[in-house]
Amino acid sequence: MIRNLIKTAFRAILKHKVFSTINILGLAIGMCAFLLILEYVSLELGFDRFHENGKNIYRVVNDRYQNGELIQHGTITYSAVGPALKEDFNEIEDNARLVPFGQVFIEFEGERHTELEVVVADQSLLDMFSFEAAAGDLSQALIDQTALVVTKSQAAKIFGAGRSPDEVIGEVVAVSGFSDPMKITAVLEDIPVNSHLQFDLLVSYNRLVQFNSSADRSWQSSDYWHYIQLKPGTDFETINAEMDAFSERHLKGNEVTGSVEKFYLQPLFEAHLYSDFEYEIGITNSATAIWGLLATAIFIIGIAWINYINLSTARSLDRVKEVGIRKVVGASKGQLILQFLSEAFWINVIALIIALTLVQIWQGAFNSLLQVPLSLSYIFTGLFSSQMMVVILSAFFMLGVLLAGGYPAFVISSFKPANILRSSGAQTGTNTSRRLLVVFQFTASMILITASMVVFLQVEFMKSKDMGISLDQTLSIPGPSQSNFDSTFIDRISSFKSEVGRLSVVRGVTMTQRPFGNNLGRVFDVQSRFTDSDGRYMLNWFGVDHDFLELFEADIIVGENLNYGDHDYRFSALSSALLNESAVKLLGFPSSDAAVGEEITIYGKTWEIKGVVRDFNFQSLKHSVQPLVIQPLLSTNGQFYVKLNTTNISEAVPAIEDIYDDFFNESPFDYAIMDEEFNQTYRGEQQFGQVFRVFTGLGIVIACLGLFGLTSFSILKRRKEVGVRKVLGASVNHVVVLLSKESLKLILIASFIAIPVSLYATRTWLDNFAYKIPLFWWLFVLPLIGLIVIALITISSQTWRAATSNPVKALRDE
Repeated sequence: MIRNLIKTAFRAILKHKVFSTINILGLAIGMCAFLLILEYVSLELGFDRFHENGKNIYRVVNDRYQNGELIQHGTITYSAVGPALKEDFNEIEDNARLVPFGQVFIEFEGERHTELEVVVADQSLLDMFSFEAAAGDLSQALIDQTALVVTKSQAAKIFGAGRSPDEVIGEVVAVSGFSDPMKITAVLEDIPVNSHLQFDLLVSYNRLVQFNSSADRSWQSSDYWHYIQLKPGTDFETINAEMDAFSERHLKGNEVTGSVEKFYLQPLFEAHLYSDFEYEIGITNSATAIWGLLATAIFIIGIAWINYINLSTARSLDRVKEVGIRKVVGASKGQLILQFLSEAFWINVIALIIALTLVQIWQGAFNSLLQVPLSLSYIFTGLFSSQMMVVILSAFFMLGVLLAGGYPAFVISSFKPANILRSSGAQTGTNTSRRLLVVFQFTASMILITASMVVFLQVEFMKSKDMGISLDQTLSIPGPSQSNFDSTFIDRISSFKSEVGRLSVVRGVTMTQRPFGNNLGRVFDVQSRFTDSDGRYMLNWFGVDHDFLELFEADIIVGENLNYGDHDYRFSALSSALLNESAVKLLGFPSSDAAVGEEITIYGKTWEIKGVVRDFNFQSLKHSVQPLVIQPLLSTNGQFYVKLNTTNISEAVPAIEDIYDDFFNESPFDYAIMDEEFNQTYRGEQQFGQVFRVFTGLGIVIACLGLFGLTSFSILKRRKEVGVRKVLGASVNHVVVLLSKESLKLILIASFIAIPVSLYATRTWLDNFAYKIPLFWWLFVLPLIGLIVIALITISSQTWRAATSNPVKALRDE
């Protein structure tokens, strides 16, 4: 029986080649798109799940309030928090502190290796997290102050690919930013791509404490990240419920820090996708985007299944006599259903084989688009175990067979043989169902088109919006991290700037105390004579030299700029500051003019306001302009910015590097193009938009395949009607309109559903941005017009051929 089912199924597939091809191709493209998206979704949902203790690991996040308002929502907090939590709560098994040190270079046997990401961490990090050892004892690797842990790929670059990880244990290297040599105590297997913590080197936290005592148990110094591990079976919400008491116990309201602190725990498994925090240490993405892509994948495969249902039920009139004869000779309804399901199964199998082939062909381009090395294996190593994923995918495949083949099978097998054999056909009663399914296809397509347009326009808007400063043709160069910060530092920086400024390709040079962009520092408890004495006020702060505003074309609206004399290597000698307009309003000054010459107090030190700067964005445009104080602070860990007269970067960089090496040969030279670097803050949105557009296009292609097949069969069914109308004098245009209007009617119905859904979805997504595009009416009308045009193009050749055919051919059998 099975052999007969297979033979009959393939005979039916081969007999109706056009419809079989459309079905198989539509299903194959849908499956391919579904699998590619599932690779990415599985990777994203599977972040950090390789850690054995992952379900018991949490990170400590911190909200700061002043005057009852939230002023910071971040992942950094005080160095004492983790140890204090472990002491106060018996449910906490362990804690680990981290501090990202940024990029360094390693020197070994006279050769430098640059751009290595360093994290300073407690030994407990390696105890809590399941990073795999390639060599060395991870349980002791970060105890010694000179300990250095390196990843396997970096060890191969530093010590040579010919040396095994075991052979590099004990090697001594020099690390920029650390005065004493360090010894390799362990080699880690490369950090998995689905770890939100990424690094090349680990340095012992004891080393940090040795040079900075506040890194140990301070309730004032706050640039520290904390992870804790709860004992198995502990509900983290019970700890969160006691966090307010913990804060009051250690910080006594706002007495210690000048802010009311609220701590709470976030599960490790949420750190990657559910992060709306400032000062993020790890790789993050948007859960909304990931679930949106998964919904897109389901839409696409759903459209492909709908094609199968529509084409199969439409073709039912072509198979009614077959069904009637089978029933007359004794075939039961169950046997007929089994036969049609067998056809659906084999069509899906063939489509799956083609889909897997297409995945292999398109995998490289997809990976390049996302900049992630994906493969089908990620589907089985993500959120679920490989065995569970096999079960889920098998069930999903069979669901597709049942959905795509089940409905047509039940409809066709229900025909009554007497009605079938005494007429030229049968009325299946499926027209309404087919129309509803087509409406779903067009609704899904319209939603996808509108959403992809909105995402694209929002990203382009953020990249092109005037930020109040100019980032064009600006190089970003790390400061001289290995130089000494002493009485000569300011003069050395000035001399370097003068030398670079003499280059014909350079318009200007400035230096900042830290890289410009997201995550500027903050100062708390700022006061002016206009503020409430009981009030607490927070400002972002930024250290710059006197050329910063001119180089970036920021406007001083009143007062004057900083000058060279405002700088001093001694913090106690600094006294000048600039405020932006938002800071002027926050601190209660009657006007910008009134603020100039006034004084503000920051951490007990008085600063004179020399000028007020027009508000500009120093963060991505996901955030609104924040109150800012600008001070003449510089440091060795700062950043140089060089504005060029040329777009030829390759012409300028070598000359700048030569001068940099003359002044700071002990520090590594590197550079980035600032506007490109700043636009990287929108990388997640850009990738989401690109992927969304690609798969929206595939969804439309699949829908058009179905429309093509359905129209072909509809025209075939109505060929005699067309012949009669032409004999009675109907024009070609009249016939074309007649055959096209049903599809256009369905598109219009779909628009009434799609427009409100699209409006809600896009508005919800745009609410994540402080600056956003308006939702113009044409964003919802253009997809409608586009689908009408695509539908007309899809069916035009068929309708025109039917309208211009000889009516005699259609009527000669009557």
